[in-house]
Amino acid sequence: MQTARIAAWQILLAVGAFVLVARAVGRMDGIGRLLLGAPPLSGAWGVALSARVVWPVVIGALVVAVAPVATGRLRWWMLLVSAWLTSAVFTTALAAVDGREAVSHPLATGFEYRAVLGEIEDRSVAAFVQDFVDRLPGYPTHVRGHPVATPLVFWVQERLGFEGAEWSAALVIIVGTSVVVSAATVVRLLCGESVARRAVPFLAITPSLVWVGTSADAFIAGTVAAAVAFVAVSVHRADAWSPVAAIGSGALGALALHLSYGSVVMLLPMVFVVAATRRWSSLVLAAIGAAAVTVAFVAAGFWWFDGLEATRAEYVKGAGGFRPFWYFATMGNPAALLLALGPAVVVALVRLRDRRLWWVVGGALVGVVLADVSGMSKGEVERIWLPFVPFLTVAAAGLSGRSIRWWLAAQAAAAILLQIGLDSPW
Repeated sequence: MQTARIAAWQILLAVGAFVLVARAVGRMDGIGRLLLGAPPLSGAWGVALSARVVWPVVIGALVVAVAPVATGRLRWWMLLVSAWLTSAVFTTALAAVDGREAVSHPLATGFEYRAVLGEIEDRSVAAFVQDFVDRLPGYPTHVRGHPVATPLVFWVQERLGFEGAEWSAALVIIVGTSVVVSAATVVRLLCGESVARRAVPFLAITPSLVWVGTSADAFIAGTVAAAVAFVAVSVHRADAWSPVAAIGSGALGALALHLSYGSVVMLLPMVFVVAATRRWSSLVLAAIGAAAVTVAFVAAGFWWFDGLEATRAEYVKGAGGFRPFWYFATMGNPAALLLALGPAVVVALVRLRDRRLWWVVGGALVGVVLADVSGMSKGEVERIWLPFVPFLTVAAAGLSGRSIRWWLAAQAAAAILLQIGLDSPW
């Protein structure tokens, strides 16, 4: 029996009502101090227009005009490269709407990872890693909320000669938008190239790019997506590269775990990809790669579970201790995800019938639910959801026909409206 097709306007009306309810409830005094400012998002609502908004508008219009043709005519590798470049440029243009300095400023505040680079330089990397858990209470907010690896990424960037927050922003944007390549590769291997081609434009232009340009979580998203892509390559090859890809996937996955504790659930698409093909040996090989990276961190003096426990204690002492779980788990966090995904992806998820795509989308959805009910994600999740977004966005491959350009336009418009209407800390 075929289920009735739900009209797009009905889906969007329901989603809009849900977001408005989440906003209204989030502003009520009776549910506790939320410290969000613009529930369900962090920041403040208020339109701030400048002439610089013309750049993301022009880029978005070009994508809407060209993408449907390019996806059918360009060679696969050319499509991926051009989509990655387009996504990076669009992300930069969005961030620069508030001025050139706005691209890097969020990464240079005293709450971010770069604030401890001086300590790493003064005390040495070995001392920083070894004493990380003991000294955690004295570190900036985002350092306290994550494992030891993220500050080290920016330290390596500096040591390579790319000094300053501007280069950190470039690194975050390049790696953060690489999810276009990784997610498209996964879909191509599991569902076929025609499906993957339809997903590519939506991976390149998405409202979540508002936070990709200014949040280090975008680097985590890129690492997670690469790990999933490598395991997808492994399960679909039968040559000598298959075990290499599997081990590489595990190594990237372990790195992601040392970038964010939430990568435990962010990496669930890896398991779903393997389950779709039942090549469980790839997970065994991935475990070898993960063990190698984990042993390196343990040898340096950082034990992941000790770090998690210390971070949990700090979280409870801070916002996690007074923000109401029931609001964020049922309204705030889901509403933030819906805004990050955009109207096209929301409609596509409701209508998705492709069982092969559900292997990709399902892993991300399960990860979102687990992160949501963990109690460790109470607000400010628009950046935390970034690793899940690409594997949910691929559902847009189910959209077809003459409506593609309209849906791409809706995605670009949603991103631009968020950028000019929300004063976000990221």
